[in-house]
Amino acid sequence: MEETEWFFSTSEEYFSGGPIDTKEAAISECICENDSEVNDIIYVGFKGEYLPKVFADSVIESAQEDAYEEVGEAAESWLSFVKEEELLDLSKVLNEVFYDWLSRHSHIPHFYPIKGVEAIAVTQELIDSSVSKYDEDRVKFDSDRELDSV
Repeated sequence: MEETEWFFSTSEEYFSGGPIDTKEAAISECICENDSEVNDIIYVGFKGEYLPKVFADSVIESAQEDAYEEVGEAAESWLSFVKEEELLDLSKVLNEVFYDWLSRHSHIPHFYPIKGVEAIAVTQELIDSSVSKYDEDRVKFDSDRELDSV
């Protein structure tokens, strides 16, 4: 099973907090790091996947425009009657080549969308549980660091 990475934000625009293993931990960390107060709204969501695409219809349109500029009216109807299955085939081939090119030249995107965004109204109960959980995690982290340095 693929692990989900959670992120948090106070603006719903930019999710700078994360990755975090669980939704609950993301909520706690957001509340503590931002000194959230009762009735503040925070946002959590999980990491999605972004796959860039090349659109066959855009490539065909560009080729048509280029042909018309180069040759004139003789090229006016060229590629105007491409069938849907031909368009799908071209999309598949173009995207395979594009992904291969991205990979060979180390241009694979290292960004991603945040999916399943949920707005959460901060309550006193959430603040109390987050602060105690956050403190427990800090104590564990500090003691683990001390053991590492021995």
